[in-house]
Amino acid sequence: MDLGALLGFVFTLLIFSYLLGDNFLYRLAISVFVGLAAAFTSIVTFQSVIAPLWQSTSGYGETALLIVALLLAIMLLFKPLQSAASFTNLALAVLIGVGAAVAVVGAVAGTLIPLSLSTAGATSSEGLFEGFVIFLGVASSLVYFQYAARRRPDGVVVRGPIIRTIAIVGETFVMLTLGSVYGAAILTSLTVLVERLGFLVNFIASAIGGG
Repeated sequence: MDLGALLGFVFTLLIFSYLLGDNFLYRLAISVFVGLAAAFTSIVTFQSVIAPLWQSTSGYGETALLIVALLLAIMLLFKPLQSAASFTNLALAVLIGVGAAVAVVGAVAGTLIPLSLSTAGATSSEGLFEGFVIFLGVASSLVYFQYAARRRPDGVVVRGPIIRTIAIVGETFVMLTLGSVYGAAILTSLTVLVERLGFLVNFIASAIGGG
């Protein structure tokens, strides 16, 4: 009997044991999966990102930047320690700042500008309408997630009427997107469930037939 199929059968039953309530077997299976995923991610990250980046560095400038990045990553490992909060917060602030900058540049240069150019260059009315809807959804969603506002004399903080109107449109697009994602997640979960049930049935049938 194939060892991989046997382990898959056992861990599938352990996961399904959650239907009877939270128990040790379910937590054991989850811990094994999380540990394997973390180990696999660490190995792939080192082999595919860190090692090639270290080998391709040339010059003191690139080496210094790589060392700084590694030091910041090591500092994040000490986040649970209260005594090292000042150092870990610095690394976290750099990470959030760089991530926000990359996200903004990516949204503008990788999404808004190409959508604007494709919409302007559309030759058919259908392509023009689709490009306009996509551009409107992206732009209004970005406006919805910005929180710049002004304070009225009575102390209430409100957005301007134009920004508020665009934000309402963006909120509508966000709700439609989340609904679509939720529906896709349900369909994916049902597909995985059917596949696992079929695996259990086939494994039991092959075990009985082989016996």
